[in-house]
Amino acid sequence: MPSPFKTRVAQALADSDLRTSQARASSRLQRWRNASFDELETPWPDLQAAAAASRRAALDDLPRLLQQLEARLVQRGVEVVWAEDGAAAFRYIAALATARGLDTALRSRSPLAEEIGLNPALAEAGIQVTNTNFGDYILQLAEDRSSHPHFPALHQSAADVANLFERKLDMPKTLDPQAMGSMARFRLRRELPRHGMMIGQVALAAADNGMLVLVSDAGEDRIAASLARIQVLLMGIDQVAATVDEALFLAQMASRSAAGQDMPGAVTMLSGPARAGDPDGPGELHLVIVDNGRSALLATPFRDALACIGCGACHNVCPVTREIGGQAYGDGYTGPIGAVLAPLIARAPTKSRRPTRDTVPPVTAAGIPLLDPTAADLPLASTLCGACADVCPVGIDLPEMLRSLREARLAAGRPGLVDNTVRAAFRWATSNPANYHRAHGWLQRRLTGSIAPPLRAWRDGRDLPTPADKLFRDRWAERNRP
Repeated sequence: MPSPFKTRVAQALADSDLRTSQARASSRLQRWRNASFDELETPWPDLQAAAAASRRAALDDLPRLLQQLEARLVQRGVEVVWAEDGAAAFRYIAALATARGLDTALRSRSPLAEEIGLNPALAEAGIQVTNTNFGDYILQLAEDRSSHPHFPALHQSAADVANLFERKLDMPKTLDPQAMGSMARFRLRRELPRHGMMIGQVALAAADNGMLVLVSDAGEDRIAASLARIQVLLMGIDQVAATVDEALFLAQMASRSAAGQDMPGAVTMLSGPARAGDPDGPGELHLVIVDNGRSALLATPFRDALACIGCGACHNVCPVTREIGGQAYGDGYTGPIGAVLAPLIARAPTKSRRPTRDTVPPVTAAGIPLLDPTAADLPLASTLCGACADVCPVGIDLPEMLRSLREARLAAGRPGLVDNTVRAAFRWATSNPANYHRAHGWLQRRLTGSIAPPLRAWRDGRDLPTPADKLFRDRWAERNRP
């Protein structure tokens, strides 16, 4: 039985519309990204090295920076909460909303909220969440899931959105993106004053002065900071920088890498709730710092994956992701960085991820458990070409991490009967010259068509060219014959 991942891949490859829209969108984003960095005087390698050094230094000094950040924020009246996992974060937010008499909330763009399954968890507690990011709003209407860290609805075509808005919003059908965006913004802006709680995510926090940097395309975080009575911000323990200058530099790197923008559409910097005399600001500011398996990665070879700043540049350049889209990766993380993080960081279960009879047992990588074994096949979604490492603004060596996870998968016996049989056949064919000659002859005469159906299915998904008429050894011998 194929794994859920392989089933989703097959479905994606069979969807020609998805593949076309995915390739066009990825190519366009990559062109914008390249043009944005080409116009700068500082060479790309120098910028990448500086960003990588900043992120790795922060990870090296993470405990001190987090304690410094907490101290600065508490002094200004921020309620700082440490959540060991997604369940702890959800319980705190649900209890806060209940205590304030709220049964609705707004949520801006937050990959971390998706990681911990926040929206469905709050819905089960009777708290309905409305997404304010345009892409997330589309996905919420369509009951769909995110496919890209920066552009969650990248897989949705204009026609898909037009049909959705006609059905859900009673909007006359149009393929004009500006008109559809205006309709969504009109409805969402109308919602902002009606809700007492806004949930967002910290892009990066500056430990030196306790500044929380939020980025968004349409400025919903900034509006919420002025209107929302209670603002709750999620932050992974890894998203902290030493200084505000470093945080803003990294925000610029992420914005250019994502879509070629000099800066995000809107940058909001918060350091606490509104004080006496302030013209605006949230009445209450709560920061929920989430671990959810990140601290376990710090002492492993996969530590640098926590340096990610969520730009999605690796998605835009990866030849595999460009073909299958982010949806094929499942409910969690997507793209090359997702193929590393998804098996290593536990996610809260959602309705689409209930345990099944064929759930695989957990395996280990470098001594730590693959907390989500259903994602153990994701590292296979890579050609190991290295393009993701080249464009990563913080220089994460994703190909080496993917190779290591593949090695762990093999060591745990995850390949299955077909893969093990193919490897055994390869070992047999290369064990001595006689076997090699036999295998060469079979391949040359295309006798592999008679192999067992599972092996034929394995071969159908791979290019297996007919070998040359003569082996190199024989040609060399003929050439050097006296």
